[in-house]
Amino acid sequence: MNNYYNENANEFISNVHHLDMTFLYGKFESLLQPNASILDVGSGSGRDSLYFRRKGYKVTSFDASEALVDFSREFLDNVHLATFESFESSELYDGIWACASLLHVDRHHIQRIIQKYIDMLKKDGVFYMSFKSCEYDYIKDGRQFTCFTLDTLKALVNKFRDIKIVDLFETHDVRDDRNEVWVNIFIKKL
Repeated sequence: MNNYYNENANEFISNVHHLDMTFLYGKFESLLQPNASILDVGSGSGRDSLYFRRKGYKVTSFDASEALVDFSREFLDNVHLATFESFESSELYDGIWACASLLHVDRHHIQRIIQKYIDMLKKDGVFYMSFKSCEYDYIKDGRQFTCFTLDTLKALVNKFRDIKIVDLFETHDVRDDRNEVWVNIFIKKL
């Protein structure tokens, strides 16, 4: 595993914990019932898990960075140290939140990993994912960035059975110092 997030945990935490995610949170919550169970995939600093927990949802989260998991365990009680590959759960979830996390899965494995998490959804469960909008994949600071456009993400997601696309759209990065575009998708398990 790349040590980028362990080595840069403090900088990463200070750069993301204050960001306004209201728009995406609202879209996700509009598709969930009160007290729904949520799995935060690649939870990073725990920002999103904390928001959902404060809203009354039952949240399970995991990340592969020991430093970020240690940080988020200070205010979250169900955080696991795991990779996308190693995380296992016998529970099925009402919602899965993968905000800017699955982009670190190599393209050769992305379909299998997404299927793994679709399988963890309850019927009518909602899965949110976001990826950088780009025509090509790249590596930066030792981290894999698997990117999509609206069309290529739609084509990938249409390969899965028993799901439907609820919403597919672009957003601009909420970080002040970034001028990136993100592709966002909400899917529902049928």
